[in-house]
Amino acid sequence: MAMITGLIGTTLFNRFLEGGALFMSLILICLLLSIYFMVKSFLSLNTDKETSKRDVETHWR
Repeated sequence: MAMITGLIGTTLFNRFLEGGALFMSLILICLLLSIYFMVKSFLSLNTDKETSKRDVETHWR
C-alpha cells in the first residue's frame, strides 16, 4: 500500500513540476480557495435558514 501511495505521490509531483512550479502553484491556490468558499457557503446555508431562503427566493424571481 505504501508503495502505491508513494508512486501516486511521485507521479502527481512530477506532473506538478512539468506544468511549471509558479503556474501550477497559482492553479493550486485557486483550487483550494474555491473549495474553501464552496464549503463556507454550504455551511452558511445550513446555519442561517431564514436568510438563505429569502436570498434564494429573491434570486429566482
